Amino acid sequence: MATKKVNHITKEGFDKLVTELNHYKQVELPAVHERLSEAKAL
Repeated sequence: MATKKVNHITKEGFDKLVTELNHYKQVELPAVHERLSEAKAL
């Protein structure tokens, strides 16, 4: 049976990932939705 590899990250690394995720959710995702809506309207 294979063992699971665990990667530990620092608090700063975690905070950076959370910030990046929030950017994608709040900025990038709405922009993609807008482009998809425009494409559907064509």
